[in-house]
Order: sequence, then structure tokens, then C-alpha cells
Amino acid sequence: MIDMHDNLDQKYNYKNWYRVSSRKYETIIKSLTLKKTELINTFNKNFRRNCMRSERYNDTLKEVKNPDIDELYRLYIEMEQFKKIDKQYSKEQLGYKIECLKNNLINFELRDSNQKLISFRSFIFFKNFAWDYLAVTGKEGRKKYSSYKILNHIFRFCIDNNITEYDLSGIDIKNNLGVYNFKKGTGGRIYKRIGILINSPILLFKLLFFLIIFFKYKN
Repeated sequence: MIDMHDNLDQKYNYKNWYRVSSRKYETIIKSLTLKKTELINTFNKNFRRNCMRSERYNDTLKEVKNPDIDELYRLYIEMEQFKKIDKQYSKEQLGYKIECLKNNLINFELRDSNQKLISFRSFIFFKNFAWDYLAVTGKEGRKKYSSYKILNHIFRFCIDNNITEYDLSGIDIKNNLGVYNFKKGTGGRIYKRIGILINSPILLFKLLFFLIIFFKYKN
């Protein structure tokens, strides 16, 4: 099973592969093959300005290995309420999402001067590639441009640790324009994914694989 970006489309012959879903998926990937001193100039004007605004506040940013799930869950509830969006995760789901990928997961949290958690972001990494994973900012953090502060720091962390590509994990211009504008402001490049393709040299396996994946991704 493969899930390819359209920039790879011409390089591979997948004529005998079966496309499970016709739904295409867009994301933004930020290239980090640069020096930290050059990073700020790759952002658009608004993103760059908000990064500078976020530095005015006396908030503490640090990496955490084991986030407090209860506290993180409360922050998600706060975000859901003020943004009036659907429930993102249960407390159990949050704990599982962090536990199951803990060996390839980096978490950063931002706390105010009273040690209240106001923003959180984590990413998955493998070799030189990283993917946005969890991201939540509360009402106070939103006023302080905390999402800009954390993501800027994560990019700098990646540069220090030889992570050269950062996938911001999905955009939806039609249904979530605010998130799209935030991610686009990083100066990353938009990629369209072709969709999920499957194949097997053994016909029976190919059929079984198709049935399993079809019912999983049919929507």
C-alpha cells in the first residue's frame, strides 16, 4: 500500500495498482534545509509578525516526555468551547495517541507565569522527516499568539536535529480557512496526495487486501 504525493506521480508506474479512494488529500510541507538565522525570513509577513508578538510574553516553553493527560484534555475542551467545534478526542484517546508513539514523538508545551498550560504541540519523527501530530491552544494562548511561538521553536528544534522536512498534516481551504492560512504562513509548499493505492504479486492477497482497505477507506 502506498500513499503518494503528486510530485512523485511521474516517477512511478502504478498502472497495475488499484486506487482505493478517489478522494485526494492536500498538505503543506515545510523544508528545513536552512540555517536557523534564515528561518524567520521564510515565513510570510503575518506569520513573522505574530512570531515576534509571541515573544513579548513571559511564558515558558519546554519539551515534555510525558504530558499530563488530564491537563491536556482540559485544554482541548477549552479550545472546543471557544472555537465552537466538535469534540476532538476523549481523554482515553489522547493518552493512547501519546503512549503508542512515544518512541517517535516530541512534545512541547507552553505555560504562562502561573504555570497554566496554554498551548501544546507534538510531532512524529522518523529519520529526517516529521509530521504534525497534536496541536491545541487555549483562549489565553490564542491571545498571546502561542501557536506561532511553539511552531517556530519546533522548526528550530528540527534544524538542530537534522530533520529537513516537516509535514503540517493536512489543510482544508474550504472548511478550515484559518488553519490553512496559519500553515501556509510558514512558507511551506502545498502538496496534493494522489490517494491510497494497493497491489500484490499474489492475486488472492491483492483481493483480500483490497476488501480490507476498501471498507476502511470507502468514505
